Amino acid sequence: MEERKRKETGFITVGILIVIATAGLTGSVSWFLRGSATETVRNIVVNMTGSGILVYIMEVYKKELKNPGRILFSYLAGLFACAGGAFLPSFVMPLLSFGLIFMLLSNFACGICAYALFCINITLLSSSATDVFFYFFITGLFAMAVYVHTSEDDFQIVRPLIMISCISVVLYTALSVLKFFKLTVNMVINPAIGLFLNIFILSIALYVYKKNVVVVYKEKYKEINDTEFALLRQLKNQNKDVYFLAIHTAYLSDRIAGNLGLDRDLVKCGAYYRRIGILMDENYYEKNRELMEKNKFPPDLIDLVEECSPLNLHPKHKEAVIVLLSDMVISSITEQIHNSPEAQIDYKKEIDSIISDIQKKAMLNECNITVNEFEQVQKYFKEETLYYDFLR
Repeated sequence: MEERKRKETGFITVGILIVIATAGLTGSVSWFLRGSATETVRNIVVNMTGSGILVYIMEVYKKELKNPGRILFSYLAGLFACAGGAFLPSFVMPLLSFGLIFMLLSNFACGICAYALFCINITLLSSSATDVFFYFFITGLFAMAVYVHTSEDDFQIVRPLIMISCISVVLYTALSVLKFFKLTVNMVINPAIGLFLNIFILSIALYVYKKNVVVVYKEKYKEINDTEFALLRQLKNQNKDVYFLAIHTAYLSDRIAGNLGLDRDLVKCGAYYRRIGILMDENYYEKNRELMEKNKFPPDLIDLVEECSPLNLHPKHKEAVIVLLSDMVISSITEQIHNSPEAQIDYKKEIDSIISDIQKKAMLNECNITVNEFEQVQKYFKEETLYYDFLR
């Protein structure tokens, strides 16, 4: 609870600082370069509006954003890059790298919003033509699209940087070279410097990001995904019913996550440790975070388990929905078997009943799962009918 409050306070502070820094810095640079009150006021109004939109987007996604300090630092780096770009020739500032770093530390929606503001600023402050805006924005958008879904298994550095370089060259040729039908020394040198700086910064930043964010918990997931891990062995000794519920739920969750292309380690662990707090108290959801933080579990896993709490009636992420549905299916079938060991259970009918109940309660109204994905999940549950016989 205290951790959540600190995080919320952190994002409130970050939001205020983003608006103040954006309006203050861009207004100061505008006045220094132009000395025009009307232009300065225009830029301040534009930036207060744009930064306000960014803060609102961050508020919408605050539950999935992780580190307010890192997000603020990366945003300020991009903002100062815009200010610095106003004193440099067009296309020299490596703005793309700052936008991509911000996106990786926040998410795709926040990244696009912040980067659009960066591109607007570098155009307004330097009084550049619209082709400068289009060049920066489209190349940055492409870079973000390349990295919008990353995991330890498919995170690459060299190949995406080659793709980004090729797109940059093609777009620059289309927007500038073909516009004037001639090449000058500056038209070659300036974008070449900008591209080199982008590649240089991103090569370092992506390596650091991969090492410290993407794969930092790889070994930890490997350790806690083992049924012989100390907490799971303790759970087995203390409460076998909850232990076997966790084991069967993890199997089902893992299968469905694999079919949907989601993080299987995260989902499987979410199923294993959804009730791990029961080792300390019957009201397990009050002790889950305390026990997991004590054992240094990955932050994403702690957030997922909290999202699967019975106190949370509206999960927001696909991973949480899979864990919750798997738990409900296993729990329901197990209960029926316990009550009537010899009865023949229509598993597909039972799954339809659970899905129908969830839809009536509107539990998924705030979730990012699509209708097609939800139908696939329902289909996958029904395909596991042979497995449910092992619950007897």
